[in-house]
Amino acid sequence: MFCRGYNGASLSVGQPGTCQKPASANAEILAKYQSLVDLAEAKIINNSSKKIEVKNSVLSISGQVQTREDYNALWDMHDKVNPGRSGEVSMGLTIK
Repeated sequence: MFCRGYNGASLSVGQPGTCQKPASANAEILAKYQSLVDLAEAKIINNSSKKIEVKNSVLSISGQVQTREDYNALWDMHDKVNPGRSGEVSMGLTIK
């Protein structure tokens, strides 16, 4: 993790600023949950609400699906690849 002040300088403990995990951590999350990402790409309707992204080591999946079966398939895959609900995946799905 690296932290920078608002002026871009490195921070000491307790100084205001922002901290981020390196981009490689986001790539690792994406690779770890690739089967869920692939299923989401296939099941979620392509419209303005569709969002699949990794930010600060959290995979966020949201959007609309056509059927209850698609909704259940995504949650079943989620439970398969993230059985302990690690906090690395956030899903917000609705049925059209």
